[in-house]
Parts: sequence; C-alpha cells; structure tokens
Amino acid sequence: MGRQVAKWAALVAAATFGVVGAGSAIGASSAPDVSATSFATGFTPAGRSIGPVGLAFDGDQRLYVSQRGDLYRFGPQGGRADSAHRVNSSPIPGQLSGLAMGLDGRLYAARRTSATQGDVVELAPDSGAIIREVAGGIACPTGLAVDPSSGDLFVSSVGCADQVLRIHGGQVSQYVTGVHVDGLAFSPGGTLYLAHDPDADGYTISSVPGTASGDRTRTPLAKVSRPDGIAIAASDATSGQAPFLIVNRLNGSITRIDLTSSDHPSRDLMTDGSRGDFVVVGPDGCLYATQTSEVLKVTNSDGSCRSGGPLSGLAPTGPLLPPTSAFLKVGSAKRCSANRRLTVRFRAPRGVHVRRARLYIGGTFKRRVTGTALRRKVTLTKLPRTRFTLTIRATTTKGRRLTVRRRYKACSGVVVRAKKKTTTKKPARRKRA
Repeated sequence: MGRQVAKWAALVAAATFGVVGAGSAIGASSAPDVSATSFATGFTPAGRSIGPVGLAFDGDQRLYVSQRGDLYRFGPQGGRADSAHRVNSSPIPGQLSGLAMGLDGRLYAARRTSATQGDVVELAPDSGAIIREVAGGIACPTGLAVDPSSGDLFVSSVGCADQVLRIHGGQVSQYVTGVHVDGLAFSPGGTLYLAHDPDADGYTISSVPGTASGDRTRTPLAKVSRPDGIAIAASDATSGQAPFLIVNRLNGSITRIDLTSSDHPSRDLMTDGSRGDFVVVGPDGCLYATQTSEVLKVTNSDGSCRSGGPLSGLAPTGPLLPPTSAFLKVGSAKRCSANRRLTVRFRAPRGVHVRRARLYIGGTFKRRVTGTALRRKVTLTKLPRTRFTLTIRATTTKGRRLTVRRRYKACSGVVVRAKKKTTTKKPARRKRA
C-alpha cells in the first residue's frame, strides 16, 4: 500500500529489531531485520511539509490521526486520508496537534486557535465535534500525554514556552520548565519522557519522575538531533526484555534509545524518511510513525510485531491480548437492563491473572475490584439513561495494564419488578347429609 521507506540503516547487533528463536520481535535480538510500509496515505502536507501529526489508539484498536482541522480514523488495514476515513464532515476550528486517549476512554486533542495560543479540548470520536474545552489559555499546545496513575493530561508548548503543563481537575500548572518540549510519553510506571530542543549540555531526550513521587527533577538521557515524537516500548515480564524509547525525528530518521545502560546508547532504526512528527506503539505491538504525507507501520521484515504494545512491553510471540470478549464477559445485552443495572464478570485467558480492576462509567469512577471479587459477578447500578461507555482498567499480577471499553445504548429507567403470584381458592365442597 503506497511507497515504502527508501533506505534502512544497518543496525548494530545487540537489542534491535530482529529475530528471536524461530520468530522475530521488535527490539529483542541481533539481526537487523526491519521493514516499514505505508499504513495511512494521501495526507496533503501544509507549509514546512507538515502532514499528519497526532496519533492515538482507542479501545477498539482503531488509530486516530490529526492533521490541521481534520480528524481521521483507521482500522487495522489502514487506508487513505479521504472522506471514508475522515471523522469530521466540516473542518474542526483551529489546528489540531497532539492526540491522547484518556483513562476515561475519552479522546483529547491539543489545539492551536492562533499562532501562539490554544487549548486542550475533548473531541467526539465519531464526529470530531468539540465536546468541551478542558483547559484554555495555553501557549502553543503541541504534545499531549496522559498520566497512567492520575489520568491527568500533560501538554507541551514547543516554540512558545520552555514548559510542560499539567492539567488536573481543570486547573493548569507547570510541571517541567527550562526546555522547549515537543513530544511526550509516559511509561506504565508513570515516568514522563520528553523530546525537546537541546539544553545547555546538548541533551534532547530527558525523563522526569511521575506525579506520585513528588520529584520533578529532569534527568538528561540522550543527544539525538531534531527529535519530535517519542514513544516507549515497555518491559516484557515474560521474556525479560528491557524497555526502550523510540524517537521520530524531523530529519527523516526513527531512532531507538536504550534505557538499560547509564550512557543510553542510540541506534537508528530508519533513515532517509521524510519529516517525522509524533509516534506511537500500537496495541498490536507495531510502531506507527507520522511522516510528511503518511503514517508508517514499522514491523519486522516478515511483517510481524512484538506483542504487548505500550503497556506490557513487546513479547516474542502471541497477540497483545485475546479479543475483549475473551478477557471479560460484560453484560451480554446490547443495551443496559430496564433496571439500569449491568453485570460484569471477569474471565481472564490462560496465563493472565488480574490483580485489581477499576470500573468507570463515562469518566466517572464507579467501582474498584480486587481479590476474590474478581472471580465473582460485579453489578453496576444507577446507570445513565443516555448512551454511555463502560471502561475497565485492570492490572495483572505481572504488572500488565489492560483496558477494555464497551459502549451501551441508553437505559430505559423503568424498574421491572417480579409479579406477585396469585392463587384462586376453589369453593369448598359441601358434605352430603
């Protein structure tokens, strides 16, 4: 589908994309065996060759892509950026950049409304309509990421301010200062990784402890020229493979940065591409990277990907997760019951053991389930009378974080009560004299 990347750099032997045993896996072995194909094509670049920018996957493994005032959505096969995949029927006001899917299952976007100002908004996934402004008055909002611990949104202000802002409860505060940050990415443990302009010592990739630590000290990690987007392939509990960073660069390269060594060596996975903006590791374990007029899908040479995606790391074989229905059995009806009740039963596949789960209706936390309750049915009550989304965020005993979302039609709000059983007494027979 479309053109492929013109040239691939030869990779150093250790810990690159390559072969593991009989199969292959991203970032896990010695052979420099990498391929990139066009996943989403047909984007018309604007000035400075800026094409698609924001990337975010939803709970149904569909990829959302932003370009200026348009929002696109692609299934597993990708496609062209045309009316068939454009979500909005008319241009969205302003210019969209970073996209992020919140812990509540809602789609958020960083949006510029002028040359130097903008906001963070919630978008309707099926229409692109702006549902609400989450926070306004932000200087050049660009990169967007979600804290996996708190669910707070973090936004960068590259080109306008040397800061990263945290949005908590609608309130905006500075979280990082001193560098002009573009791309943002959180690890599952909450560490924030930054792609930024060179600091005083020439570093362009840094990390900052998560919100739970109370420490905001920036630690320089690597010097990579012209970084833009950043993503993390987290550790894999099954194979023991270590996490690493992936940087999409404005010079047409995609670079891997090692996190296991104190000097954080970097290796180019791709060179001679076009302009790279944001990048994301998909739920299928493949890498998706924006370019001037398309989104690339980066895999092993045979088209395979490491599983585990951004949450559990990239394991050698097998899918990220079984289908949603295999992981959870959630109220079988297509609409919630007349009693505004929904029954959830956890049913993990073999080898996956859930430690705890949090249940949300829309963006509202409803229930925390742990221990033996995970083996019983859980009933949610007082559900909305309008359409709603059930979001379940679970953590396994090996630290994997799983997210399942189901959409339901409106509840009727009518309470159905059991009918009382009535009996009719037969007249007593008269005794004969």
